[in-house]
Amino acid sequence: MQPLDIWVSDRLFLPDKQTRPCPLMMHLTQADTDPEALFWNPLREVLPRLVRVHRFEKLADAGDVVVIPQLAREWVGLRKTKQLRDMVRRIVASGRTVVTFVGGAEYTPLPGEIAFAAAAYDSPRETVNPIPNWLYDIGDFITPIARPKTPTIAFVGNTLYPSRLNSLLRFIQLPEPLLFQAALSRKLGRFLDLKYRFVLARCFRQRVLQAVRGASNLCSHLVERGNLFSFSDSDKAKARAEFLQAVQDNAYMLCMRGDANSDFRTWEVLSAGRIPVIVDTKQKLPHLEGMRWEDFCVFVPPTELNRIGEIIGEYHAGLSEDDFQEKCRMARAAFEQLMPHRYIRRVIQTIRLHTATEVR
Repeated sequence: MQPLDIWVSDRLFLPDKQTRPCPLMMHLTQADTDPEALFWNPLREVLPRLVRVHRFEKLADAGDVVVIPQLAREWVGLRKTKQLRDMVRRIVASGRTVVTFVGGAEYTPLPGEIAFAAAAYDSPRETVNPIPNWLYDIGDFITPIARPKTPTIAFVGNTLYPSRLNSLLRFIQLPEPLLFQAALSRKLGRFLDLKYRFVLARCFRQRVLQAVRGASNLCSHLVERGNLFSFSDSDKAKARAEFLQAVQDNAYMLCMRGDANSDFRTWEVLSAGRIPVIVDTKQKLPHLEGMRWEDFCVFVPPTELNRIGEIIGEYHAGLSEDDFQEKCRMARAAFEQLMPHRYIRRVIQTIRLHTATEVR
């Protein structure tokens, strides 16, 4: 395979923002030493054979494929989305293709922009390409468990999204029809201001946990907390240990959308070889080769939350010990298939196919 030639400019980097570059440029950075992030290193080893990065100062000197070097999520978080969009428009207007890796934020690409995002919707109107929401591989921290007699399910995560509006409305629950419609809506997800999506995320996650608590046939371990990234180092370590213990002790892990239609937790659960219970808000998941997500995940539509115990119970009752272990192995196999150094090859093929089609 001939390497993919991509062009980047220093002007496309966020000023004074030290973050990882996009996945196509990871080979230009130092190897990771964080034990939970070592899975990025094989990508660094393989990318020099797959991608050639060229620098340009003037747009006229750039080639056909210009890459935004940092995740669009960083621009969104700094409220610099308009500046990013203006740059993308200028590049597209020059006849070039722009490649953007979004991360877990909601994002609508412009015509001529190829966007790879974790927050993708299973909709014919969807214009982003789904990509794993890579975080950590926790497989080395978790050991296999036997099939429990009673289904055990855990959630340790954020339900206390910070915003002044959320503080004012923390005792108010949105009506279920409105809540579920909003959680499933691609249009609302993309265009609602973040402060409103924080309200949606809090209400939705708390409603899901309420349903799990009400399921008498489940043995649940549910911990609600605030945003881990705002914690002190000692509190982060404690919260992280609590999460890992919950994964270790439970057969099923609850995965659901937050302020965007994606969930970091799903990928960590797969890496641990546990069975995700995905509250299905029509997230478009990355394509798997030779496997289906339904083969090793439990999907629960929001409108059937009152039956979540029944759905998990029926699924669990249909598994023998060998079946349960096979589901766990499949979850880990899916994670392996979607690891950056493997998935990026498919990303490159997608970019090439798109570019060739545009040229024709």
